[in-house]
Amino acid sequence: MRKIILMSILSALLAILGCKNKNQKENSEFKSEQPEGFTEIKTGDSGNVQLNIEHDSTYFLPIIRNFKDEDLACQTIVYEKLGKNIGAFLAKVEVKPDGRTGINYVLKSHLEKYKISEKDILNIGLHNLANAKLKIEGMNDSITGDNMVSITSELGLATSILFDFNFIDKIKTDLNAKELHVTIINSGTVFLTTPNNSFEAGFKEIALETNYNDVININSATYLWKNHSLELIKMYRE
Repeated sequence: MRKIILMSILSALLAILGCKNKNQKENSEFKSEQPEGFTEIKTGDSGNVQLNIEHDSTYFLPIIRNFKDEDLACQTIVYEKLGKNIGAFLAKVEVKPDGRTGINYVLKSHLEKYKISEKDILNIGLHNLANAKLKIEGMNDSITGDNMVSITSELGLATSILFDFNFIDKIKTDLNAKELHVTIINSGTVFLTTPNNSFEAGFKEIALETNYNDVININSATYLWKNHSLELIKMYRE
């Protein structure tokens, strides 16, 4: 079976900008290999599926995806808006024996069976973010002094961190930023920078050239983080 290899994004940025990642050796690379079509997505209401909140809640995670105003997903799936056309959609995420990641969205119709409110079940997903196996790294441009935070995930769900408002606000403080830009390369890679940061010059190239089979409906784009929401600045690839 053909392998999908996530481009060495950190190494590519280093090459474009001629700077070093302060938390990695100069020649190290980040690669993610998954079988093609590794994610199974189920959105239909499974009336015969046994729902057990004590068991299922262990696997709840927020899936960040784009949507349109008429998107049926907003009517059927438990979610919270993060911006005009982007939101956190709750799903039960399980790694299968063959290594594939199964994403089974939690439907609003499940809430009565779970005997839980939409707010409370979303909070469970927030508290489960460690299950996304996130990797958080800092990079520094030795010429300009600019910094960037890179977030990746073994499960390909790095964007899930955007549902943790406190974490994003902390990064904003750590970067000493009056404003914070959030750049989504794909569901597996997110960059956090200050506006007009030297790293941003390479984002478009990275987004267009990255070979990544993203099964989640998420655009490559840069957003402004404002009042715990994402305002679109520029889109690189739909």
